[in-house]
Amino acid sequence: MPQPYADLTIAEVLSDPLINSVMTADHVTRKELELLMVSAARKNTKAAGSKDWARSLPAFSVDRSSGGGVAW
Repeated sequence: MPQPYADLTIAEVLSDPLINSVMTADHVTRKELELLMVSAARKNTKAAGSKDWARSLPAFSVDRSSGGGVAW
């Protein structure tokens, strides 16, 4: 059965006003949500068996020494 809608991209999720309101209420930063979404996308893509999964998503690392920021 075809979906009547398209999934949002990570960029679209991060710029959505309703999602931003929930993030504010939950004290979640844009970088924290982005890190979560990219991590989940990598795991899902890898689990699906794509050979190019690592190249399809941006590289990042978490700098826990300075409060958990994301380094690109």
